[in-house]
Amino acid sequence: MSKRTIAVSGYVLVLALATAVLCQVAMRAGVLIPAAIPVAMIPVVGLYFLRPDEELAGWVLFTAALGWTYLDSGAPFEFAGALGIATLAGLGAWRWPWILAATWYGHILWDFVPRELPELMLDVPTACILFDGLIGSYLAWGLVRGRWRSFGGRVKREATVPST
Repeated sequence: MSKRTIAVSGYVLVLALATAVLCQVAMRAGVLIPAAIPVAMIPVVGLYFLRPDEELAGWVLFTAALGWTYLDSGAPFEFAGALGIATLAGLGAWRWPWILAATWYGHILWDFVPRELPELMLDVPTACILFDGLIGSYLAWGLVRGRWRSFGGRVKREATVPST
């Protein structure tokens, strides 16, 4: 593993932790809804300046982490949802990156599945419309512009290119 790979991995983890901590702080302060867009900008801006492959890998991590939103509830379907979202994140990177954007939009629907939420989390579904919507839109914008290609498709194409 190269030094750059290690550094980028650490950087992406710091972005993920900063985003999670700021979401928790905003939730506890009762300002989650107005904080949703500024906090969503942390991964959008933070990952944008990486190389496209590195950024795509970062979005896989952020998308997989999206499934953890309601794990505190302890409901079995939340664990199934987290596993499903992580699976979609991997498929998005490996086969079709549009799955990543679709997962963020789909999570908005998931946020409104009837469930018992602790009082502290009552604003989460509304905040996620803003947070998830911004990130899903950024990913769709990047995909329309051709910013990322799936890792699996690239490996297959590169393997079939004849050597000279």
